Amino acid sequence: MKKIICLVAAAVLSATAFCAEHTLGLGLSFPISSLKAKLKGDVAEEWEDDLSQTAVGVDLTYLCVLDNAVSIKLDLGFDNISSNDVPDDPDWHYDFIFDIGAGYTFPINEKFTLSTLGMVGINYGGYDWELKKKTFFITIFTFDIGADVIGKYKFTDHFGVFANLGLRYSINLASNYNDYGDFETSGIRFIPTLGASWIF
Repeated sequence: MKKIICLVAAAVLSATAFCAEHTLGLGLSFPISSLKAKLKGDVAEEWEDDLSQTAVGVDLTYLCVLDNAVSIKLDLGFDNISSNDVPDDPDWHYDFIFDIGAGYTFPINEKFTLSTLGMVGINYGGYDWELKKKTFFITIFTFDIGADVIGKYKFTDHFGVFANLGLRYSINLASNYNDYGDFETSGIRFIPTLGASWIF
């Protein structure tokens, strides 16, 4: 999986040499996740439950638009996540996101563009907390597939703002709950983002 991601990223970076326009964006994201969690293990009985999450994070976005309006997008995200389905105040409650995708950009007018892209990526995060002097942890590692819609408004030739609406379906890769066994997760993530952009 790591080799595939590296090869795809290298191919995308090579393609950016042909971009007619580059946009680098920095924004705040507010992901909402509705996941199904299923525990399989030899120690504990099997069970299945909901794992709903909300988050606030920082998102770094790169968008390349070619002369023919075909577009390539890279995303890096870091989120502070919370859930009512885990104990209050866990010591660790973060996730990391890497997404890559391609699509098309539609010029609405001289200042506003709208891009639609298919996206794939990975999401790694989780929680740990201490209860009665014992440390518990949940790690969540998923492959995500979905789409983004981005609206970008230019104030000048080089600066503007953007809004991104992302939707992902998460497929379990390798998640775990303490020593109880494999912790399988799958479900939907909705990821709205607002931020500032630098165009060059």
